[in-house]
Amino acid sequence: MEISFEALTGRCINRLTRYKDSLWIHDAVIDDFLDLQKECAEQGYELEIASGFRGFERQLLIWEEKVRGERDLYNREGKLIDVST
Repeated sequence: MEISFEALTGRCINRLTRYKDSLWIHDAVIDDFLDLQKECAEQGYELEIASGFRGFERQLLIWEEKVRGERDLYNREGKLIDVST
């Protein structure tokens, strides 16, 4: 599958499906995800997506807030990084 520059950089939502109110996920995985979610529910588990597609402008805002110190930074282990020093 060829991916356009616009799609790769989050500048378009082609081939994305809105899931619930605020998440976008790729068309190629939505049906499989919903099937898996149903199977989990039948076993007593709740499967949800924690984070989906972010467009370019949203991702840029997140990085700008981190640079300005308005958002916390975490390392690979999920521990808060102290950037005050």
